[in-house]
Amino acid sequence: MTFPLCITALQVLSSEECQKIIDCCTPYVEDALVQRGKPGAETGEKNIETRKSKVVLIAADDQRFQSIQEELSKVVNAMIDISRFQFSIPIVGIEAIQFASYEEGDFYDYHLDSSTMFPRNMSASLMLSHPSEYKGGLLNFRDLLQEDEKTLEQDLQQGELGVFPSLLIHKVTPIKEGRRCALVLWGFIQEVHNAMTKQQSNTDSDGYESHNEPNDTQPNNNDPMIF
Repeated sequence: MTFPLCITALQVLSSEECQKIIDCCTPYVEDALVQRGKPGAETGEKNIETRKSKVVLIAADDQRFQSIQEELSKVVNAMIDISRFQFSIPIVGIEAIQFASYEEGDFYDYHLDSSTMFPRNMSASLMLSHPSEYKGGLLNFRDLLQEDEKTLEQDLQQGELGVFPSLLIHKVTPIKEGRRCALVLWGFIQEVHNAMTKQQSNTDSDGYESHNEPNDTQPNNNDPMIF
């Protein structure tokens, strides 16, 4: 079985920073939906056979989450750098970040993050919970054409970021006990950004975009995200 390169175990946030994000986002979570509208839209349908969790989208200009912008910028910067220098994928923008909360019995079945409706290039997951706080909830990858038993499981530690191609099929295994919180990010390259801008020319963006030009060869460590 062959998997595309998957970068994990990169420590980005401290335990205190993780808890700060959890405390800030938890009051706003709602039942997760399987989206049918544009990327980042709070639209879709509830399908507990596919997905059972609670989430909230963190738009860059949402005043409810201004207190955690510094922590979010660290995560965004790390994803951009890993995508550029480990995968040679020059991400220029990131959709509204998702805070996801999984409790006992919650899960997210196998799925792809990218499609014709959602043309994403890179995905990332930042673990906010400590491993002692939950059981289960592994980030599980498998080959699109292989049986379920041939899988690759990634057990991220608190504050660690995992980055992977959006076309890699994956799931979150059921939570057996406790609560698992994470941030989920989706990034796109310049060509996708141009297409999205053309389609949404009359709407406002709620994602995070990079100051970096597409041909930059060095990371920008001075907060490359704008609102």
